[in-house]
Amino acid sequence: MRILWAAFLKEALEAIRDRRSLLMAMVIPLLMPMMTYGIVNFLISKESTSRFDVAVIGIESAPGLRDLLESSRVDLAFLDEGTDDIEALLDEYDTVVVIDANFVADFEAMTPAQITLWYDTSRSTSSSASRLVRGQLNRIESTVYRQRLLARGVNSDMLNVIDIDSHDTAHKGSRSAIVMGSMPGMIIFAAFACALATAIDTTSGERERLSLEPLLMQPMSTFTLMTSKWLVVTLFGWIGASLTAVVLHIVMSNTPLYELGMSWQVGAGDLIVMTMVLLPVAMLAAGIMLLVSLSAKSFKEAQTLLGILQIVPLIALMAIDISQAKVEGALALIPLVAQQKLIKGALTGSYDMDLMLLLGTSITFALGVLFVYAAAKVLSRPHRLLSN
Repeated sequence: MRILWAAFLKEALEAIRDRRSLLMAMVIPLLMPMMTYGIVNFLISKESTSRFDVAVIGIESAPGLRDLLESSRVDLAFLDEGTDDIEALLDEYDTVVVIDANFVADFEAMTPAQITLWYDTSRSTSSSASRLVRGQLNRIESTVYRQRLLARGVNSDMLNVIDIDSHDTAHKGSRSAIVMGSMPGMIIFAAFACALATAIDTTSGERERLSLEPLLMQPMSTFTLMTSKWLVVTLFGWIGASLTAVVLHIVMSNTPLYELGMSWQVGAGDLIVMTMVLLPVAMLAAGIMLLVSLSAKSFKEAQTLLGILQIVPLIALMAIDISQAKVEGALALIPLVAQQKLIKGALTGSYDMDLMLLLGTSITFALGVLFVYAAAKVLSRPHRLLSN
């Protein structure tokens, strides 16, 4: 144990002196939450402040609609009838409303009055504007419809055959998780990204600097040596991922999610749960990266392989989240999947550590140790010390 502690201190001091490793461990926990903050605020701004340019043709046929079509989010432009080049207008306006010349006559005859709505689904602003205008027209139609029934002594409530009382049982935390569905994968990704530079430097870097040979001459096994490196790399990944979760909590707590009808309700206890869940993740990430980096033929090859490796878990976890697959049974035993569910549960306040999730976490830890053992076997081969 004393030898392991001495080797760990040596590796930790070298990792701390490496500016690149420290930079990666500090920048990623700050950069990724700030990117999320920017994206969410962009969505909030777009949802609450977007304005649309709407062209209305033929308002003379239905002057009463002029005021009814007004909206705080719509800038109306009233054009003369006879404008036929709709496609050219859609280049300038988000949507075009064409009122039929016989609108008033049809309205008074109580036959459907024609209004044509033109929009371009290839443009997001055009689709949003058309939905907004369509909603306004539907409200106008509903109001007139009820007024006509009342004018003839018919209670409009008689037409409501079924009264549907809707209740949203989703609490605020779960609704916020819908928007932040990528957060668990992002936090897990941070465990890989923050440990990458240290994993490369302590294996391929030392091999190219020819500093591994003196270490192997010390009275300790290759497994003890790799364990010391593993613990240091794990520490960098764990601290980086935990900092990402903390900074994300601070940032999202100051984001006006109420604009989207949501809230951020992650407490100190939830953060502690996330940091504990991230520990086996960092152990597995460190073990895989040490093995791959030590097996690489050169420092540059190690950088390339690990650069690809760190993205693979993120893509896989995002695919599981998008598919909305239930993480239960054998699926919970897959490394990182159980941790993703537990982190997501901590974000939504609905986590529940069952037996399968506990087994999945244990498997993740065991695989980390197995990769360290495999790396020690690679290190025991003399030709691996030769730098290419």
